[in-house]
Amino acid sequence: MIRIEEPWAAVRAPITGDAPAKAAGEPAAAAAHSPGPKVKQRKFANGDRYIGGWQNGLPEGEGKYEWSDGSSYEGGWKAGAKHGVGRYIWNSGAGYQGEWQSGCMHGVGAFEAPDGSKYQGGWKDDLKHGLGKKVYANGDTYEGLWAQGKPDGPGRYIWVDYNEYDGEWRQGRMSGQGTFVWKTGERYDGEWKDGQEDGVGVFTFRDGSTYSGFWRSGKKHGVGIYRPGLSASKSGTAASDSKRSIGASTTSGGNRPAFADTAAAAAALPDEAAAEYLQQQRTAQNGRSSAQKAATDAAAVQGAAQQPATQQQGQPEQPSQQPQQQQPPADSILVKEYREGKLVRQFPLKTQMLAQVYSALDGPAAASARTSGSGDRTASSSGKNVAVTPLGEMVYKQRSAYELLQQLQLGIRWSVASRALRDSQTTSDPGDLDAEDFTATPKQDFPRSGSRVTPVHPAEDFVWKDYAPAVFRFLRHLSGTHPSAYVASLCSDQSLRLLACPGGRSGAMFYATADERYIVKTVTKSEARLLMQLLPSYMQHVVQQPGTLVTKFHGLHRIEPMQGNRRKVRFVVMSNTLCTGLPIHKRFDLKGSTAGRSTPAEAAEANRQLVLKDLDLHHCYKLQDGISGRLKAQIVADTAFLCAAGIMDYSLLLGVHHKQPQQQQQQQNGDGRSFALHD
Repeated sequence: MIRIEEPWAAVRAPITGDAPAKAAGEPAAAAAHSPGPKVKQRKFANGDRYIGGWQNGLPEGEGKYEWSDGSSYEGGWKAGAKHGVGRYIWNSGAGYQGEWQSGCMHGVGAFEAPDGSKYQGGWKDDLKHGLGKKVYANGDTYEGLWAQGKPDGPGRYIWVDYNEYDGEWRQGRMSGQGTFVWKTGERYDGEWKDGQEDGVGVFTFRDGSTYSGFWRSGKKHGVGIYRPGLSASKSGTAASDSKRSIGASTTSGGNRPAFADTAAAAAALPDEAAAEYLQQQRTAQNGRSSAQKAATDAAAVQGAAQQPATQQQGQPEQPSQQPQQQQPPADSILVKEYREGKLVRQFPLKTQMLAQVYSALDGPAAASARTSGSGDRTASSSGKNVAVTPLGEMVYKQRSAYELLQQLQLGIRWSVASRALRDSQTTSDPGDLDAEDFTATPKQDFPRSGSRVTPVHPAEDFVWKDYAPAVFRFLRHLSGTHPSAYVASLCSDQSLRLLACPGGRSGAMFYATADERYIVKTVTKSEARLLMQLLPSYMQHVVQQPGTLVTKFHGLHRIEPMQGNRRKVRFVVMSNTLCTGLPIHKRFDLKGSTAGRSTPAEAAEANRQLVLKDLDLHHCYKLQDGISGRLKAQIVADTAFLCAAGIMDYSLLLGVHHKQPQQQQQQQNGDGRSFALHD
């Protein structure tokens, strides 16, 4: 568990009217009807000093307060409490520069401790909260979401010796989906709980061999599949070498957080790695003499001893302790069963048998596409981008929908979180945006092994492209979307789900956030190009029409595989129009036409969440007083914008909430008359 120790016991209490001792002969407090704070200089009996705005006997406005113990604060005040932007320096040498609210660090700010550790990011009630980055005194770094002073949500922790974890955190512990990579090349991708592997995961050895199975409390537990590394550690060695090239031979030291050593120790499995490696060597040496086998075994044991330092997890799986059995062929995949980290039994499963299983599931055509790489061309020629495998996995443009989700979350974290930490000043005036901001398309490589600016991740290598990031950041600010809340909604563990009925006539795929605030949709190249062309006029319309009903766009992105000829995938992030605290009983998609604008009664009855059409609207709804005029005026303004943009294919999405259960029955009987439009 991470423990954040700050150099102060508590932040100075807000100054009240009688907190500081008044100087002798101090005049009475200004009258309540005073037009504004006056600049005053005060010296109190306890040695404290203050100079700055003063109103009603309290600091107000801008001012500087110096305590007798050497601490000082200079910045904004409100009713005697630190409020606004200011800098506090403790007598210990610690300092904070940033936003305050009601006497507490609240907002965005930078803190530096006497031991050299630094934090920059969000605060709430004197605790780290929201997006933030901390550099510890020993050189370790954490960048991601915080809650109540501890890492909580998606985040990246890099140890000074270049071990790295990226994934979900819960109150300072690795919990949820995450990836841990050791500087020597081993890695674990899977589920975590309380800082240990727990659930389903994949452990990858340096030679490329993998074990996919179940873990419990940091140990293998249950059935899993072991696959030998046929490519002789090409990918694993490359990842290891790239890590070593960053930091040479730096070693860990200093006051490393206690949880860091525990987490690093809990994740590696050196004894099992040694046994697996030794077994591979024996299998490969079946045709050699006994003397050659002995020499190979000795070298394997010596190499296994050089695995990462770890927590002991029972006795090693020494082959000499296993019952005598025939060694499986070198190309076999092993099915293994573990109990509390100890191997119970295993049996081989030949790759030839797996090929037969895949062939039976997919059929001859899919099996041919798998080997020839023509699956993408087949999908594009049929005009369908979305497909479902026989095992139920959604595939879009020959890409796993789940892998696309992982890449999307990684890219958004990089685009939003990293930029928010680099530039704490959000553009609040459209005049601050340049013409180049509307055409900017920065790219970033995301290798699976990570880099200086990107975390390790379980997906394939990809290139992330961000469209007009400064403009969309301004649009998010305009809609009141905070970067921390945006990242938490879109990038947290299990925050995005694939909608059950993707595609439609457009062939698009949709994701929705768990809090239902945002919808993520795949778009075509032409649709992305159109949005970029309309971006200047769209932003102007949103600025001039704060109550616009036009879809609110928050980002446009593209994912491109770094290898292979698979197609690029573009996403747009937009607000969910019907996100409200009220339950929506009926949904209508209204185009103002009658051709094909009805839903089969059987389908509507079977699925109450189905979106209805124009001819399904059988009632006349009466709006609350004042709402009708505003709504008509807004529709006129929005349709004028769409007309000027040359857009004809649009509709009005209407959500109906029945205020009382009996009104829903009245609506079905045709007796309902009232409808309330909720902002």
